[in-house]
Amino acid sequence: MDQSGHLSFTDRPAVSLTTVAKDGTGDDSVIFDAVSFHYRGTGAGRHYVAMGDSYSSGEGLAPYDRNSDLERTNGTRGSSKNACHRAQSGAWPTLVRDPYDDSILAQGGTFGFIACSGATTTAITTDAVNSPPAASDQGGHTDWGSAKYQWGELTQVEQGWLDEDTDYVSISIGGNDVRFTDIMKGCIASVSACDGAGYRLTRINGVVDPEPLLDYETKVIRDWLPAKLKAVYRSIHRAAPNAQIVVMGYPQMFPDEEGNNACWNIGSSARLFINVLAGRLSITTAKAVDEVRAEGVDIRYVDPSLKFRIGADGDKHWACDGTSGKQWINGITAPTTDGSGTNTPGTGSWHPTVAGHRALADLMSIAIAEDRVFDTKPNDARHIADRIIAYVQSRGGDHSPRWTITDTQAMLAAQRCLDLTRRGGVVGDPCLKMPIFFPTADDARGAARNDDQAIDANPAWVALNYASEAAKKNDVSSRDWYMNPQYGQTSCPEQRPEDQCDEFPFYSSEQGGAWDRWTGGQNSPLSTRLLMIPKTENGTEGRLLGAMYHKVECNMTSATWENIVAAGHTNQLLTNGSWYLTIPLVDEQANVGNKTFYVC
Repeated sequence: MDQSGHLSFTDRPAVSLTTVAKDGTGDDSVIFDAVSFHYRGTGAGRHYVAMGDSYSSGEGLAPYDRNSDLERTNGTRGSSKNACHRAQSGAWPTLVRDPYDDSILAQGGTFGFIACSGATTTAITTDAVNSPPAASDQGGHTDWGSAKYQWGELTQVEQGWLDEDTDYVSISIGGNDVRFTDIMKGCIASVSACDGAGYRLTRINGVVDPEPLLDYETKVIRDWLPAKLKAVYRSIHRAAPNAQIVVMGYPQMFPDEEGNNACWNIGSSARLFINVLAGRLSITTAKAVDEVRAEGVDIRYVDPSLKFRIGADGDKHWACDGTSGKQWINGITAPTTDGSGTNTPGTGSWHPTVAGHRALADLMSIAIAEDRVFDTKPNDARHIADRIIAYVQSRGGDHSPRWTITDTQAMLAAQRCLDLTRRGGVVGDPCLKMPIFFPTADDARGAARNDDQAIDANPAWVALNYASEAAKKNDVSSRDWYMNPQYGQTSCPEQRPEDQCDEFPFYSSEQGGAWDRWTGGQNSPLSTRLLMIPKTENGTEGRLLGAMYHKVECNMTSATWENIVAAGHTNQLLTNGSWYLTIPLVDEQANVGNKTFYVC
C-alpha cells in the first residue's frame, strides 16, 4: 500500500467473499455480490475515519446504513441485532469539510464510518479493559471488565480502517462509560430528586450503586475514566500513527441557571447537577487529551459547549428551556421503529438534532483547518506574538505605567495562549481573533496565580463571556455573592482592609459565580476559585479588565438576562456577551517589567 492508501498489483487481482469472520459465524447472508477494482485517478483524496458512540453515529437521524440497523437470527457475537445506527445522512462526521478545498471530506478519498451507538471505551479497543476486572465491574456498576463487541461488531480499532495512511480520525467517547443513559433514566423515573444526598442510582441492569450518585459518579468520571480514555487515544495513534486525531466532547444540555419550566420530570436543581457531571466529563476528557498530546501524539480536544450556548440571534439551543424548533439537543423524543426494533422513548432522546450535528461538523471542520501546516495557516506563536507586540506598542502610552513587552515575552505569551486554548477545546484561531486579557506576575501576582489555577482545574474557563457588573447585580447575583452562608466557602471568610477576595471566573462574566454544590463545593473544579490577595494586585487586575471591556476597538457587548421579579423565578440568560480569553502569565522571572495588559 502506498502513502495515498492504494494497493499495487503485479498480477490480476482477485477477491473472495465470506461471512465467516471474526465477527461472523457464517450464518448471515452475503449482502453484496461483487467487488470492482479501479485504477487510481489523479486525485488521491484524504482518508478519514469517524469512530465513537451515538453522538457520532447520528442516533435519531434515521434512516440508517443497513449494516447498522438490523435484526439477526444467528446472534453474531452474542447480539440478536445490530443497532449501531449510523445515519445515512445528517450525522456530523458525514458533513465535515476538507480543509484544503472545502469539499465534503467523507465524499472524497476514503471514509470509514464505524461509530456505533452505545459504544464504550472497551468497544473501541481491548486496551481499555480492566484485567482482571475491578470490583466495580464485577458488581455491575461499571462495564470495563471485558471487551465490548457492541451490537456484534468488532472493537473499532480492530476493524481494519486505521493504518499509516489515515489522515484524520474523529471520536466521541466516554458518555456511556460514565453511565449517562442510566443517569438520565434514573433522574426522570426517580420519586426523590436524583441530585439528593440519599439518592442511589439503579442502573438499567438492575444493580444499585454502593454510594449516593453524586459521590459515586464523581469517582467514576474523575478517578477511573481517565485511564480508559488515554488507552483509546494511544491505541488509535498506534494503529494510525500519521493521523490527526480530534476528540469531540459532549455539549452541555441545560442552561447555566435553574430552569422555570418542566423538563420531563427532571427538576431544575437536578438539571444543574447533570450539567456538573457533564462538566466533569469535559474536564476529564480535556486533561486526558492533553496528557497524550504531551507524549507526541497529534491529538486535540474540541469543547462543543462553547458553541452550543446561545446563538447570535438569541436562539437557545438547550434540550430544555430552549427556543422552540431551534434546539440543538433533543429532549425526550417520540417512540421510534427501525430495522433493529421499536424503542420507547425514541432513540434520539438526549442526542443532537439535525442542526446540532451541523454545529458539530462546523467545529470539526474548523479544528482540522486550524491545524494545517503553518506556512498556509497563520496560527503559530510568531503571528500571535506579532499581534501582541503591535497592540502593546499602539496602546502603551495610554496607560500608567507605560506598557512594554519584549519579543521573548510576547512569544511566551503567544505560546501560552495556544497551549491554554487548545487544552480548553477552543477552536477558530482564538489567539488571533478574540480579545485577550493577560494578568501577569509582575504587578498582579496573586490574581494571575488564582486565575491560572482555576483554568488549570477547568480548562474551558480560558474563554469567558463578558457580563457587565450592572447586568449581574440587577438580574443575577450581588457582588459579594460568595459571602452567602449557603456556599460554605472558607477561602474568603471575611473582608480585610489590606486584602480583597479575588475570584475566577471573573464576576464580570457569564460564568462568574459558578458553584458546584454537589460534587466538591469550593474544592470542585467547577466552582469559582476564591482567594484572598493583596488589594493592590486585585485592583490592578480589575482596572485593566474593565479597561478592556470598554475599549472601543475591543468591541465588547455585555450578556443580558431577563429582569423578572417574581417568587421562585430565576432570570434566564437572553444573549451571550462577547467572548474573550484570559491568559495568566505567572512566571515571575520571565515577566519582569511586563505589566498586566490586554489585546484587542
